[in-house]
Amino acid sequence: MSVSLVNYYQGSPTAAKEKDLMSKALLKAAAAGQTPQLQTLLANGTHIDFTDKATGRTALIEAAIKGHSEAVKVLIENGANRDATDDVMGYTALGWAASEGHTPLVHFLLEAGTLVDLTNSIAGRTPLMDAASGGHDMIVAALLSAGAKVHLQTGDGRNALSIAQERGHASVVALLLEHGAVAPVMPEESYLPWPSVSPDLSDIDDTDPASVLRGFLLAMHRWETGWYEFSKSQTDDNPLDWSAIQNSQNRIFERFCTPKPRTYGRLGSFGFPPTYSPEDMLISIEPLPRRTLLMTRQAPDAPLRYETLFSLVKKGGVWRVDTKKKRVWGWAEDWETGIL
Repeated sequence: MSVSLVNYYQGSPTAAKEKDLMSKALLKAAAAGQTPQLQTLLANGTHIDFTDKATGRTALIEAAIKGHSEAVKVLIENGANRDATDDVMGYTALGWAASEGHTPLVHFLLEAGTLVDLTNSIAGRTPLMDAASGGHDMIVAALLSAGAKVHLQTGDGRNALSIAQERGHASVVALLLEHGAVAPVMPEESYLPWPSVSPDLSDIDDTDPASVLRGFLLAMHRWETGWYEFSKSQTDDNPLDWSAIQNSQNRIFERFCTPKPRTYGRLGSFGFPPTYSPEDMLISIEPLPRRTLLMTRQAPDAPLRYETLFSLVKKGGVWRVDTKKKRVWGWAEDWETGIL
């Protein structure tokens, strides 16, 4: 791809479009390991740390995910930010290389001076934890030799050793133990008792926001798990009735949620594992002038534990679920808008 450098620097509409096309082409070339195209694009002034709007990935991260060592080398030599993180997993190029098992690439990135213990913004995992999770013992050894701290842990109480043990990677466990790894210190947790609710949800106390939320969580869990099990028995000749699925969900919303348009709601979608579980813990109840906030947290056996902040509003003496926000427990501080 070529571009008029005159238009490029004058900032004309045509130049802006060409610049955007070149930036996207850089990401594609990196992901495909097309080193000559990378060199041409960079020579024409393409921004080396351009990030994809959807994923937040740079060309360096794209190349690292696929294990394209030569492409990574070209980008590093041209000044790419070695420690940039993406927006999907929060991984750096080193984190991705460690997670995907690209051993030669990990060695190169370490030799290039990449930060070895940079945690990602999603769950606080280091490249060492990512390598341990994948059972990549050679990468674990390389990271340890580069000074990776073996005792670092995530906010929910996991470290490289416990992650390797959970995954059954005996060789990684042995290697970590040789370097002094010990079990992580589990954070203290406290929670509130849920109001008692019968299996048929007939005794929901609409004057108690915690009772209403408990009923909503149980109803949604039953809805999602029930339709998931039913879907496994369906065939092309007997497809799922999506209108019935959505109608059954709508009835739950009519019972427990505020009556307002939810343009970006679930629209009948379900999956596994389910979004809500009877094991979700009630962490706090915060009454406010016009609403009450209730925080829940996933049970300890969840692989990546989320906290959820529900907002319930009261009208005519009746509480209803209005909105939901979520974040990864133990790491993320800011709440993100969620879909009920």
